[in-house]
Amino acid sequence: MKMRIRFTALLTAVVLLCSLGAHAFAAETVSPASPAVAPALIDPAELQKMMDDFVAEYGLDKQSRSISVGFCYLKTGDTWYYNADKWYYSASMYKVPVAMLLAERELAGEISQDTYFENQYSSGTLETLERRSLVDSNNNTGHAMVEWMGGTYAGKCADQIIKYTDLPKSYFNQDFFDYSYYNVEFFTQVLKTLYNNADQYPHVLDFMKQAQPGAYLRTYLEGTYDVAQKYGAFEEVKAYPAKNNNHVGGIIYTPNPIALTIMSVNMENFNKRIGDLAKMFTDYALELDGKVDAYEAEQLRLQQEEAERLVREEQERLAREEEARKAAEAVVVSTPAPTAAPTQAPSAVIAAPSAPQTDKASGIGDTQKTILIAGLAVFIVGLALLLVILNGKRRRKAAAEPEDGFEADAVDSGDDEYLEPPEVRRNPHREPSYYHNEGYEDENYEEPQPPVRGAETQGEEPDEYLTDGDYLENDTFLDQSDYKDFQTDYGYGNYSAYDTEVYEEKPQEKTRFTGTGNHYKPKH
Repeated sequence: MKMRIRFTALLTAVVLLCSLGAHAFAAETVSPASPAVAPALIDPAELQKMMDDFVAEYGLDKQSRSISVGFCYLKTGDTWYYNADKWYYSASMYKVPVAMLLAERELAGEISQDTYFENQYSSGTLETLERRSLVDSNNNTGHAMVEWMGGTYAGKCADQIIKYTDLPKSYFNQDFFDYSYYNVEFFTQVLKTLYNNADQYPHVLDFMKQAQPGAYLRTYLEGTYDVAQKYGAFEEVKAYPAKNNNHVGGIIYTPNPIALTIMSVNMENFNKRIGDLAKMFTDYALELDGKVDAYEAEQLRLQQEEAERLVREEQERLAREEEARKAAEAVVVSTPAPTAAPTQAPSAVIAAPSAPQTDKASGIGDTQKTILIAGLAVFIVGLALLLVILNGKRRRKAAAEPEDGFEADAVDSGDDEYLEPPEVRRNPHREPSYYHNEGYEDENYEEPQPPVRGAETQGEEPDEYLTDGDYLENDTFLDQSDYKDFQTDYGYGNYSAYDTEVYEEKPQEKTRFTGTGNHYKPKH
């Protein structure tokens, strides 16, 4: 009877496992369609050709730091970079993100436009400092704002302004933190943050719209479009040959505004060249304006298709789970009751779905899957039954052949009796060790006692033991000098932990390395 119960439980477990395997098998064969991706609004190949032609026309070296460009169509966020891996001394461009830091404090209510600040560089209200640094590009005012935000003269709050981008800290080189070196990707993302959160930095954009009229990005756009810009210019006279850094970054308010960053070194007629680039990218943005409506419509259609695809896949998944559940229930119901010992492996009947479907990825239909799983279940059950029968025969054989020193009927006795382990006791005077069995010993065990002085054995003299007088009155320990002598004689250098003096090795002298590089780092 017990064997029948065990067999029924085993059969039920196997059927449930097979049903779960069917669901896993079906899930693995599904190959979800990849979501459609709309082509980008910006054509990188077209922009690359535009810049290559520009570089060739004005004799610039596109492999050097002659020119780098960052462009962002702010309506969609599409961005493109030219020589984004080139780093430049930012000059006065740092004043934009530092002003954004102060604007956040103003938004939080910590300061206001009338808050007065004074330090070694400059003094004035927040409104005065913002205007002087962003409109007039006054360096002392910029340094005062950096100190106001807790930054350093050289670092320019570099560790704080990273948050205006989605770039990880590992992206920036050490010159960014130590000497305020920027690239076009970093500053273009700062401009993007400034534009998308204009309500948080209202005074920053207002002052930038007043900066450098008729120059830089405004050279050919003045009076046509509003431009909020900030330039940076610095001549590295100590470098050879001298390097003239001329940069600008800003927002051009075309019908759909764009962010544009241009950084250059030793570019002749830089003001006109920057104006040419601003005009070129403005015209390109106007072309995008004619495509953006169709582009957004296509994006919306693809988003809807993607949402429908996800819903459809979820429904199919739920349907497969329901089918697997019904199949498992059908197997359990069709299992014969264990009224008699089974003579052969029971057959599991699984209800096939009314409308068989074919998996496109594997080419196997649901009916074939069900048949394969049912066959596997029958095989496993038959194997389990065979093992049960063989185990029963082994037990009967063991009962018929008793071992030496034991009666045969003792094997089939009712309740087995087990010997209680001997009582043990803890010896509080013995520390646990490998040989003492963790400090536990037999209760009846007695420690051997030393022989009594004066006791005599047959033909032997009594054992002699040391008395208190036999020990030295003052034990002598080796000192450090003894160990040094021992080291000299035998070549050992270990020093005992029991010595009272602490041995200290003489520290090795460090070799000073003097570099020969003449890399110049600007100081402001």
